[in-house]
Amino acid sequence: MTNINTYANTATRRAIEAAVGVGQTAVSNAVVNGKFPASWFNAMELAGLQPPRAFFAWKGVDQSVTSVVPGSLACVNQIGNAQAACQVVEKDSSGPET
Repeated sequence: MTNINTYANTATRRAIEAAVGVGQTAVSNAVVNGKFPASWFNAMELAGLQPPRAFFAWKGVDQSVTSVVPGSLACVNQIGNAQAACQVVEKDSSGPET
């Protein structure tokens, strides 16, 4: 598998800069950090650069949320297949019913 440095050099850093609208330093910093910002993915893909998804800093679902406000919309994102499951929360889930 290609690493991010090899990919960036093959795709050409200038093409990445142009697709994303950033400077040379931003691309170099991303390569040094080992991940491109997730916000760059669509622009790079639309530019035909075919970036591997593994080279991006995707955010996962925050598992630390343990309660939601009644009447709010609660959603769980499944990044792997780009789906979201949402539902309106009827009652407070943080403790016992009153």
